[in-house]
Amino acid sequence: PLFYKAQDLYFFGPQNSRLVPDSVFVPLGATVSQLLDTLVKSLADGPTDPWLVGATGTERPSDLKVQGVTVNGSAVAVDLAGHASKADRKQIGRFAAQLVWTLTGSRTSPPAIQSVIVNVNGQPFSPAGSPCAGGPNPGEIQTQAAYECFDPYPSSPASFYYVDHGQPWSR
Repeated sequence: PLFYKAQDLYFFGPQNSRLVPDSVFVPLGATVSQLLDTLVKSLADGPTDPWLVGATGTERPSDLKVQGVTVNGSAVAVDLAGHASKADRKQIGRFAAQLVWTLTGSRTSPPAIQSVIVNVNGQPFSPAGSPCAGGPNPGEIQTQAAYECFDPYPSSPASFYYVDHGQPWSR
């Protein structure tokens, strides 16, 4: 019998302000390389959940294709090839955010993966600036810290409102 586990892929929601998880099932017996290859190609293809298909999408520029995924210690290199124009640079940066969150961002992520290196036509990609206002520039080795503003699970203060004897209260 085959056994599967849930793994989240992350796609941008409306206005590209937050990532939205899309759970897929991957076989437990897959090697780390097979798992990473499957996750990256699934991410490049777009959401699978019918509820998300019209509301979210992948930011991979259509003229860039996934050529390969390799593991080097705690880093994953994702090789993209094709014609990437300067206008696509911001879009490639958003796709990098999707890759980083998918490969490092959840409890079910592949073990020991801490960073992602995106190569475009054999050259390491680095966003032109910080993707998050006031945040760090990811550089060539990209980690979740540079993409915290897209966190699909933002913490929010635990507060609530109620009415007691006609008086509104907040806690």
